[in-house]
Amino acid sequence: MSPLYRLTIFIFIYFSSPLNGQPYKIKFQLDFSEKGNNEIVSKNANWMISLRDEKGQVITQQLFSFKNKKQICNIQVPEYGIYTANFYLDLNNNQKLDRGILGQPIEPYAFSNGARNYFGIPSIGSQQFNFSDESKQINIPINYHFRNPF
Repeated sequence: MSPLYRLTIFIFIYFSSPLNGQPYKIKFQLDFSEKGNNEIVSKNANWMISLRDEKGQVITQQLFSFKNKKQICNIQVPEYGIYTANFYLDLNNNQKLDRGILGQPIEPYAFSNGARNYFGIPSIGSQQFNFSDESKQINIPINYHFRNPF
């Protein structure tokens, strides 16, 4: 096998492989549309996304400026695989999910896969999704868990 032929194969494999350091983008479409609520969300609000691996370890936490009640947010990951994510709309821009007296969230939030649990965080398994196609968009409806306290 000639050296030029080997170099050509190496270049092709390197640039067509996910190991070349090119990140993939997970596209989340966040949708805050509480039924019967025409609440005007402050332009100071932010979308907050925490992305975790399949074991629940945090990979990244990102803040996205609120532009619209339906907005696409892209998060880069190094490879396809199984992930979990949680989302919330930080209405007062204090970079934390505000909670009521009993510990219940009082800002709109969601978990990946539509996972819900009324008395605590849903299991990692119920939140897992398989990211295997960069062209697909993952729709995330975000809402208040209990009645809107504001």
